[in-house]
Amino acid sequence: MRPVRPSQANVSFYGAPQFMPILGTSVSYGANATREIIHDGTFYYLCDQSFWFSSVNVQGPWKVARAVPEEVLQIECTQLSSYNPLRTFSTFRN
Repeated sequence: MRPVRPSQANVSFYGAPQFMPILGTSVSYGANATREIIHDGTFYYLCDQSFWFSSVNVQGPWKVARAVPEEVLQIECTQLSSYNPLRTFSTFRN
């Protein structure tokens, strides 16, 4: 498997982007996105093949993230596949 390059990172939405809050956090997730995308109020984040990408715009361009907020890193996606309106998100608590 070839590593993902920053220019290859992308996300699309079924309709206009819709973000829903993740309970117990200050972040939200793209409810109708084809990829798991998280928004912290300033940046959008997505993880692909162990690389974290960030962007100030939901449509990109995406760059390898220099840092990812701890709250974003604590999000556990219980479904890591294509869009499913019934998927759920939770957070790790040590």
